[in-house]
Amino acid sequence: MKYKILFTLTHALNPNAGGVQRTTYKLGKKFTEMGHQVSYYATESEGNIDSGFGKLYYSPKKGNVNNPLNLEHFKEVLIDVQPDFVINQMPYEVKLSKFLSMNKDSLNYILLGCLRNSLFSAKNNIRDTYKRVLPSFIFNIFLDNKLGINVLHRLHKIKHGKQLRQILDLHDKYILLAPPNKKELDYFVGNYKKDKVEVVPNSIPKVYFEKFKKENILLYVGTLNISQKRADLLIELWSKIYKELQDWKFIILGEGSYKSEMEQIIKKDNLPRIELLGNQKPEEWYKKAPIFIKTSAFEGFPNVILEAQSYGCVPVTFTSYDAISWIVNDKKDAILIEPFNTDRMANEVIKLANNGYEVDTMSENAKQNISRFVIDEVADEWMNLFNSLQNDK
Repeated sequence: MKYKILFTLTHALNPNAGGVQRTTYKLGKKFTEMGHQVSYYATESEGNIDSGFGKLYYSPKKGNVNNPLNLEHFKEVLIDVQPDFVINQMPYEVKLSKFLSMNKDSLNYILLGCLRNSLFSAKNNIRDTYKRVLPSFIFNIFLDNKLGINVLHRLHKIKHGKQLRQILDLHDKYILLAPPNKKELDYFVGNYKKDKVEVVPNSIPKVYFEKFKKENILLYVGTLNISQKRADLLIELWSKIYKELQDWKFIILGEGSYKSEMEQIIKKDNLPRIELLGNQKPEEWYKKAPIFIKTSAFEGFPNVILEAQSYGCVPVTFTSYDAISWIVNDKKDAILIEPFNTDRMANEVIKLANNGYEVDTMSENAKQNISRFVIDEVADEWMNLFNSLQNDK
């Protein structure tokens, strides 16, 4: 059976600008190739790139979902497209989710909300999270202690639990990325509307089993910020590595709020052989780099880990989110480090870089491991879900 599938997101649709966009692009491409009618609606009015797989719509005015004219336009698109399924990539955006839920019965579509980050992203980083948002004198005096942190955890659990119940209320299904996310959801809402919860992972186009000629390159791909990606630790890590790896260089792909400060630190500290190359298609770098670095404080189901392993690039990453230990296997196809131990990460990178046999072995293991996430397999999971929902309609 062929379906009309519409993706919606609040970012501009640009597959090189972030994980959600890359996931949307890959799924849209695959669904189009399978013969389904695919559309996209980005509520961001600028920066959209037509993928060539399906039809792209976007808001005509600035203001994203806060501009009622954009939601009026979106409703016209929904009426025109008449989707069978709407995949909401931004379920936490309340105005968008309410809008989609309000129209789903009259326009006869099934609404799926997709988790795109760890539900423990704030919980596991509660101190840093509130330190950024609260006045320093309030945080330092009242909250920067065991009792205060416990209070913050309790308040966060109540607030986030309310958000998640609302997402479950508004959507027909809530799609999680990995089995560990179910435990995270249970922490906040217990058994609340458990029948609405499904697990479908992110995907990769294919696994490249050919042998690439690897160079002495450490690679990072991702947004350059501190709050989530901990880009500050990239500089810290390289400062502990570069003297030991004289013939290696560190390639960093991505843009973000911390990039200019990184450039200043590199210049001030005269750090050699580290290059910030901005947003680029990473595929050619995956082919060249034997080791992939990831320093995030939290993630949902990071596309870049899957992509890196599909090219035989071995991840060295923190265990700062539960899904990572389900995605990769420590010491077999990846190196997992406790957060945020840059000393140990540096030592492990140096050992790995100096052991070509171990790198080669882990590289082949990485390709075998990640083959379970190829797009053909994941698309079948989506089709099984679509078919069951359509039959129950």
